[in-house]
Formats: sequence, structure tokens, C-alpha cells
Amino acid sequence: MEFVMKWDNMFAVVIAVSLGYLTSRSLTHIIACLERLLSILYGKTLYSTLQGKHVVVTGGSSGIGYAIAKRALEDGASVTLVARNVEKLQKAKASLLEESSYLLDAVHVKSADVSDAIAITAAIRDSQERKPIDILVCNAGVIFPGLIDEVSATELEDTVKANLLGTVYPIHAAIPLMKSCGPRTPKSIVLVSSVAGLHQSYGANVYSPTKYAQRGLAENLRWELLPCNIHMHVVCPRFVDTPMLQAGEANSELAKISREMNFFNPDHIATANHVAKCTWAGVRRGRFLITTDWVGHLLAVVSRGPIPEDSIATDIWELLLILPVRLLGFVLKGKLTQTIRRLVTIPSHTEISNQ
Repeated sequence: MEFVMKWDNMFAVVIAVSLGYLTSRSLTHIIACLERLLSILYGKTLYSTLQGKHVVVTGGSSGIGYAIAKRALEDGASVTLVARNVEKLQKAKASLLEESSYLLDAVHVKSADVSDAIAITAAIRDSQERKPIDILVCNAGVIFPGLIDEVSATELEDTVKANLLGTVYPIHAAIPLMKSCGPRTPKSIVLVSSVAGLHQSYGANVYSPTKYAQRGLAENLRWELLPCNIHMHVVCPRFVDTPMLQAGEANSELAKISREMNFFNPDHIATANHVAKCTWAGVRRGRFLITTDWVGHLLAVVSRGPIPEDSIATDIWELLLILPVRLLGFVLKGKLTQTIRRLVTIPSHTEISNQ
């Protein structure tokens, strides 16, 4: 009887060990399958962390650029801020170092005008020599509010130079340097655009077209750079509490019309920190088009173009929304038509002659 019990015990142990082994193998397999499923549904994570990355930010001395740089630092990256004004750059650097216990070597600054190809190329190359660039954030931009026939030709030219060429030149300088590091580790180019690149922006003259152009540039480069493991991201925030928004509000008569035409509510302005948070969340997940609020999400549904996002969950969600959003567009068109006719009165030829 004793002998039988021993064999029974041994048999029980063998069964228990076997079940444990099979369970652990099954559990590992299940976890792997779940990770694969989540990767298919939501897209593969591009960066689990920014630790050790080198992030270069143009227009990094204030506003969204400064907030993006600060978030990168908090996640362990080193940053290089690029802007024209040396004094503002030094203040931004001092502020970043003062706010947290970052090492002095974690923050560098370069003075350059992004619309000057020679100057910005030199700044990008100097940054690469300090440490290979992992992520380039093109954030610099300007706006001269006003109807297109009310702003000067010089202001129109400056807007195109800063917003479009000021994006092209840094990218043009950075791509060969990124390629030289090989495709083993991913790299990214982030364009801080606007919902003005997804939808009209009344009173912004050529600012809105330059933002459309940024998205078109990113669409092209997305495929050019894919074999090099360099990823494109376009961030489209709405109204953000920055010096640029304050400049737009300075023209009181135009601002009154723009508020209604652009559905601007001063009580619902995003902070630069919120945009920075959304930016890095989207970049980490490998998103191409990154929005920061529900309006941006809806505009993205009808503005994305033929190429879907690398996330089945996002694609299904947008597929469900596209018809309701398109129908909403008819209401929006009627609303905008009524608003512009109510707020803007064009004097007749007789009235102009009498003046």
C-alpha cells in the first residue's frame, strides 16, 4: 500500500509539473498573440522611450517648440534648440535647466534662420557632430494676420519662406545625416502643422496654404524615407496659447470675423504643453497624422487622403465616422456662408465712387 501511494504521489507530481510547463508555454504564447493583436489593431510602437535620443527642435525658444523640447528632456532625451534670437535661446536653455535637474550637456542651442538654407544647414550639421540626430522637429513658423489683399507682398513672401522653406531646408540638411547612420534604429521627422492644413482658416492668407504644403511634403517623404526607417509625422493642433495666436488677435476687426468663421472660442484654447504631450504620444506610436482635440480628429477623417493610418482600430473608427462627418459638412458650409454674408458687407460701385 505504501509503495502504491508513493507511485501515486510521483504520478501526481509529474502531472502537476507537466501542466505547469504546458500552462507557462500556453501563457507565453497567449501573451505573444495578444501583443501581436494589439500591434495589428493599434500599430507597432515606434519608440518605447526617448532615453538617449537626440532631438533637434526648430523654433524651440518658445511656445510649442519649447514645450516639445521640455517633454523630450523629461523622457531622457538630449535636445538642441534652434531659433534666430540668441537672447531668447539662452533664456529658454536657462529655463529648461532651472526647471529640472537636467545635466548641462543635455541642452544645446543653435542660432539660425530656418529660411536661410546655408545657416540652417550649418546648424543641423553642427548638431549632428555633437550627437547623431534621432528626431528632427520642424516647428518654426510665422503668421501675418489679414486678408490676402491687405497684407504686403513682403509679408506673404516671409510667410512662405518661414513656414514652407523653413521646413524644407532643415529636412534637406538632416536626411543625408540620418541615412548615414543606417536603418537599424528608427528615426523621425516631425512637422508641427495646424488644422489650418486640414481646413480653411479665415484671415490667415497664405499661412493656411503653407500648412497644406507641409502635409503634402510629409506625404511624399513618407514613402521616400520608408526604406531608410525614417518616419514622418504631421502634428495638427487647433488654437494654442502661443505668441502666434496673440498676434492673430491683435487685429480686432479681423479677429471678430475670424472668431466666428473659424469657430474660435477663447475659453477653449489648448496649452503648448497639451500639444507637446499629444505630439510625443503620436510619435511614439508611429502615427503619421497627429491631432490634439476632437475637432482635429473629425477633420482628419475627411482630410487624410487615400492612405490609411497604421492602426486598424483607427481606420475602423474613421470608416464609421466618414459618412456622418461628410453630412456634417453640408451644415458647416451653410453656416459659413450665412456667417460671412452677415459679417462682411462689400460696398457697391456707386458707394466706392462717391468716396
